[in-house]
Amino acid sequence: GGTFTWTTRLTPAVTGTDVELLVDYELPAGFFGELFDKLYVEKTITRDLKYAMESFKALVEFKVPALA
Repeated sequence: GGTFTWTTRLTPAVTGTDVELLVDYELPAGFFGELFDKLYVEKTITRDLKYAMESFKALVEFKVPALA
């Protein structure tokens, strides 16, 4: 099988917290795994993580309107 490691780093920043995701993986199947990675997997993971981080940012930065 393949391997997969996910590391999340949270670093204090001037206006909040910086979040950094480090993803390292290796697909099985040698040459064919590498080819599949370059043609599909890498782009899919990048797209999905970008969407997840944008959604997370919107969630944590959401401001509830004050009651009048």
